[in-house]
Amino acid sequence: MKKGQFRVKVTKAGAIYIFLTLFIGVAAVNTGNNMLYLITSFMLAVMGLSGLSSFINLLGLEFVFCPKEEIYAQKRTLFVLQIRNKKCLPSLFLGIDTKRE
Repeated sequence: MKKGQFRVKVTKAGAIYIFLTLFIGVAAVNTGNNMLYLITSFMLAVMGLSGLSSFINLLGLEFVFCPKEEIYAQKRTLFVLQIRNKKCLPSLFLGIDTKRE
């Protein structure tokens, strides 16, 4: 992945939320009910704020992989992952998934 590119992965709960937002939006158009318009706009605003906050949370982080002194072909080795925060705000709720095969 190139620098500056971000990949968005929709979770199961996120897909349900998107479907529910679209469903209520269609219901608002069909019925003309102003309360449904307000609910739909609130749900869309929360979705937008969630995306913006996660983008700001990851922006300005630098990931550096530091290998051990010696690395051999076809042998498992350990790496140290250093995360540097270049912005003044802290980054919260970062999850690092280590896949062991």
